[in-house]
Amino acid sequence: GATEVCGLVSLQDDNEADPNTVGRIVPETQVRIGERGEVEVKGPGVFVGSLAIVLGALSWSVGIVYSRQSHLSGHPLLLSALSLLAGSVQLLLAGTVVGESRGFSFAAVSLRSWLALGYLILFGSVVAFTAYNWLLEHYSPTLVATHTYVNPIVAVLFGWLFAGEVISLRTVIAAVIILTAVILVITAPHPASASKEDLEPVPAPGEV
Repeated sequence: GATEVCGLVSLQDDNEADPNTVGRIVPETQVRIGERGEVEVKGPGVFVGSLAIVLGALSWSVGIVYSRQSHLSGHPLLLSALSLLAGSVQLLLAGTVVGESRGFSFAAVSLRSWLALGYLILFGSVVAFTAYNWLLEHYSPTLVATHTYVNPIVAVLFGWLFAGEVISLRTVIAAVIILTAVILVITAPHPASASKEDLEPVPAPGEV
């Protein structure tokens, strides 16, 4: 299903955390498997959660357009640092408010978890965001946004390669369609960016 635009459905209890499950279903929420194998969700918080995600995506898009015109343009590392710092502070505040810090202990965190966190910080955040901001400096947002279509395909391949997940014929067909669309976007002719000389104002008649 469209998990990227779905609200909160299940929660893991701190005392019953199991990495092999998605946790308990949120109260007053109904979940079922549809006729085509899709996960269908119904509940009072689904719309609000989906709306929050859509608004977040909209604000992200606005931020991308603004970053190309701001005075920070040309500094991808600085843009990455600011976005990661702002996001981490907001998540820390939100987690503290809802009580996620209760019962947390650094001693209970395994070495494997610390290594996974370090990998996400280095490659999933610093390297990825810096590369993303660099791409925005040199290519159009439409072209850069194609990564959102390729990422799920990479995730499916990794699941098949490392977790033994089964790839159905429908998944293969969908992946081919997505990759074809991405190739068309990449290879399509794009208008050249205007130079600084082209952007300079033309003097009005009679002006020196």
